[in-house]
Amino acid sequence: MESWGAIVDCQNVESYEHRVEAFNVVCSPWHIFTKYVISTWLNPDKKKFLKAWTDKAMHLGNMTSNIVAFAHWSLKRILETSMGDLCFCWDSMNKMIILQHNAIKSSFEKSLHVVTHVFNVTRYKELVDFVSKYALQYIAEGSDRVEYVGLDKSHCEGIIRSTHGLSCACELAFFGVELSIQQEWIVIMNRFNEVDIASKVNIKAKLREIAYPNKTSLCPQSEKVETKGAQKGCQSKFV
Repeated sequence: MESWGAIVDCQNVESYEHRVEAFNVVCSPWHIFTKYVISTWLNPDKKKFLKAWTDKAMHLGNMTSNIVAFAHWSLKRILETSMGDLCFCWDSMNKMIILQHNAIKSSFEKSLHVVTHVFNVTRYKELVDFVSKYALQYIAEGSDRVEYVGLDKSHCEGIIRSTHGLSCACELAFFGVELSIQQEWIVIMNRFNEVDIASKVNIKAKLREIAYPNKTSLCPQSEKVETKGAQKGCQSKFV
């Protein structure tokens, strides 16, 4: 079963042949079984269920017929009998479609209004309320892989791009480079080290405004200054 699972989960066509050979070695005592698997499943239909081929098509995570089977079961439950006329069957199917449509709308509304704390950070600010939680979860997983994938596409399988139409890890890493201030920070540091003291004070003040937006650089006056009226006891004399 492990050898068969390795064949089903192979990510590229190159590794397919090697895994089939390993499967033949493991199952060598049962020639009839291996012949059946290869002739009935692998040779005619391998492109329909092996990830090396199915991951090249957009399937949005639907790789089984369970959804169709569930819809069929739901319809039979609503019909209850096979003896109904056309009007009864039509009305039953219409009710089932309405229920499914309401369930889909409810799921979308939940995605728009219920956001987990994981996505309450700046990087997801432009995506929340516009992207479903299902897609956000895949994007978060891709973000976690950026640390060891980086910009190297050879280390990024890019499966999520072909199967779900979402950015893969290497693409997310590129966005991160585009949003980085590393180069600008180096230029600021070099300029800070070259200018005079007055300019350094000015640069530091501007950086403090960015770093501490809730604070002000204004200082309170040391003494209270009277701004209205003349001082008591004082009279002006004109000559």
